[in-house]
Amino acid sequence: MDYQQYNDLNEIQTEPKAGTGMAVASLVLGIISMTIGLCLGLSCCPFLNVIFCVLAIIFAVVSRVQRGSFCGMSLTGLILGILPLIITLAFWILMFAGVIAETSSYSDYQNMI
Repeated sequence: MDYQQYNDLNEIQTEPKAGTGMAVASLVLGIISMTIGLCLGLSCCPFLNVIFCVLAIIFAVVSRVQRGSFCGMSLTGLILGILPLIITLAFWILMFAGVIAETSSYSDYQNMI
């Protein structure tokens, strides 16, 4: 191998693929939404968790559109964005259903007295 061929190999630069930044953002927001969702999202700040989940899902979809397929980071960000969203929404729906059921049974109890 002569010097010119070696120099040509060193000049080859790889450019980052399109959508890599969005995939990383999706993964980071997915991890944040999972930790917030399991630690705090069910109790005190569900709206913050929902915002992080929706952003993780949006960034994963944008990354998929830019790349043409899901890479590992964007797919993981998508999954980590969807799971806490489902858990948080199910928790709050069940909580409101329980409150409504409790209030209606309390009013029935007062009517009996």
